[in-house]
Amino acid sequence: MRIPTPIVLLTALLLTSALTACDRSTPVREDRPRPVRSIVVEPAQTASSLTLPGEVHPRIETRYGFRVGGKIAERMVSVGDRISAGQVLARLDPKDVEPAVAQARAQVAAAQTEAKLAHIELERLKDLHRQNFVSLAQVDRQQAQTDASDARQRNAQAQLTQARNAVAFQALVADADGVVTAIDAEAGQVVAAGQSVVRAARTAEKELLVNVPEADLPVAREAKTWQVTIPALGDEPLQARMRELSPVADPASRTYPMRLTLL
Repeated sequence: MRIPTPIVLLTALLLTSALTACDRSTPVREDRPRPVRSIVVEPAQTASSLTLPGEVHPRIETRYGFRVGGKIAERMVSVGDRISAGQVLARLDPKDVEPAVAQARAQVAAAQTEAKLAHIELERLKDLHRQNFVSLAQVDRQQAQTDASDARQRNAQAQLTQARNAVAFQALVADADGVVTAIDAEAGQVVAAGQSVVRAARTAEKELLVNVPEADLPVAREAKTWQVTIPALGDEPLQARMRELSPVADPASRTYPMRLTLL
């Protein structure tokens, strides 16, 4: 069924009039800008932490020994005692060095007498040579003998000084302040020169010995600062810095020893 054309046109005009009336009565709404929270993305450094057990050690541990051999007469310190620089730790029996000192003194006296006679003889020959009673060769021979006697006198004096030093070395003296950590020889024992008698740890500087596993070596090398907690001193952390990291692994534990200096 076909609709007549005039009716269609009338319907279109009515719809256009209705839309025009709606546009005039309803205003257009504009959206306002909304606030947006923004964050600036920057590169951040991640801190790596590594927790390892360690042992507190003195940086310097001295093994004191006598410079000369002999029998220990007495020991003045024990393990755990605090010592100061110049303190006597042990003494040797002086009976072994007293005969050597007496012998050296006798040799010095004999050498001085011989040198004195050689000089007197040299002056006498020089006077005879000026009077043409002896030849110059005799004077030269006596001069050589006089020089040899002077050398023997110096040698005897050096031996006497050495014997006196041996007497002074009968006392074992500490070089610095510290704490006795071990006793390696007792009174009555005969020790050789340089043999360890007393071990002492210097208290001036301490360090921490840490065994680093191979997997943690990169982190240990890059670490700038370390914090150390010692239970005996409380929970307050102490600052430390790495003094050395061994490039060779321990053959038993296959770990790398690292030493931290406590600040």
